[in-house]
Amino acid sequence: MNDYFYIDASGQQKGPIPPSQFSMFNVSADTLVWCKGMADWQRAGAVDELKAYLDNDANGATPPPTPGTAGTAGTASGAPYDNVHHSMGSGTPNQSMPCPPSNLVWAIVSTILCCLPTGIVAIVYACKVDNLYLMGDYQGAVEASNKARNWAIGGLIASVVFYFVYILVLFSVGFGSIASMSNL
Repeated sequence: MNDYFYIDASGQQKGPIPPSQFSMFNVSADTLVWCKGMADWQRAGAVDELKAYLDNDANGATPPPTPGTAGTAGTASGAPYDNVHHSMGSGTPNQSMPCPPSNLVWAIVSTILCCLPTGIVAIVYACKVDNLYLMGDYQGAVEASNKARNWAIGGLIASVVFYFVYILVLFSVGFGSIASMSNL
């Protein structure tokens, strides 16, 4: 059995992987694949030796269109392939929606320069974004992204308030000692 390269939902070439791992990498019957000896890229469902490894071809059933996409290109309605996988069941990312930003850079900057406790919380949420997206939980990825951003901003605001109060205390102590020295 040959190992196959495939085109993922973002249009990137990946692989090679053995057909037994197709489900782990969300390779469906409509995914373009290629291996040594093939003249050009083909849909995995059109390659006879791969049919046993594709969930949709195992029972001859075609899944219904993804909710909210009926009649659009790239659905199970037979429309042309447009780099959107059709295996949008549970556990696969919704490739029509881009992965939300993780805000990891801002979380790290907030931790180092601003406020350690809020920065650590921001880093934890930022690290969850990609994993949630890849597991197919787009809404959870968006929520984790927003929480990472909010905790990083909260750390920045807390630091500004802390430094402002600190400077006020320094000035009040400094002016208080100057006033007490002038009374001598």
